[in-house]
Amino acid sequence: MAEDLPWRTRLSCWRQTAVTGGRQYLEDNPPWITATAILPRAVLQTVFVMLLCQFVGGAQLRHYASVGAVALTLMLSTTAGIADVPTTDKGSGTFWRIRTGQLAPFTVFVLRSWPYPVIGFTTAVLTLVFVAPASGIVWLGPPLVPLLLCLALLALTTSAIGLAGAAFAVGRRADVLVGNLLAYLTMLSSAAVIPSGRIPWVDLLGNVLPMRHGLAAIRASQAHEPFAAQLGAELVVGAGWLAVAWILIRIQVHRARVSGHDDFS
Repeated sequence: MAEDLPWRTRLSCWRQTAVTGGRQYLEDNPPWITATAILPRAVLQTVFVMLLCQFVGGAQLRHYASVGAVALTLMLSTTAGIADVPTTDKGSGTFWRIRTGQLAPFTVFVLRSWPYPVIGFTTAVLTLVFVAPASGIVWLGPPLVPLLLCLALLALTTSAIGLAGAAFAVGRRADVLVGNLLAYLTMLSSAAVIPSGRIPWVDLLGNVLPMRHGLAAIRASQAHEPFAAQLGAELVVGAGWLAVAWILIRIQVHRARVSGHDDFS
């Protein structure tokens, strides 16, 4: 186990695992795929949401939804995409090598997941660059700094819930179903498009899912209001889902050791 290794060896294991994660991501998502599929989809999705809000509620609703529409593009790479990390080992029959290696499986999956929040954040920022001027919304100057900080945190928290969903589903081969379900629930409860206070149970759900507190922090920062509390709440939610992922992976490892195999369907 990693705690028994010298710290230099442990750092080397972490570094090599992270490098493997980057190579795996590039193998599954070459740069030309990101440039011609992921980014255009994010931009067009944002434009569609904003035009729909313009049609339904006018310029006021469009302006409200613009922040949420940009933030929702994160989940194309995080909540939905990050499931590829554990399911690749599951599908390849190499999970047993992960759980018998020097690093804990949870540590391996987290270290190999780093490209997903990075690409998600980059996609959201580029979408902002393309869409904001055309929509008449300008976030340049000092207001841009807290916006980028909030988007970076949202990339991490939506990755945490994506990893938790994958950890729950990987033993049942339902990663696509669970990942999409969590993504849709997060979108619905985030107040990205529909302002909070309209549907009580949606507001309650949003308090324990990523995105809602982070979007509230973005809107507060744009209004020059305090936003640290909302940012802290988003951080707590993300940490909670990361803990859920850790528990579920530990359960999977325990089941594998007890039963002697990793094929849980």
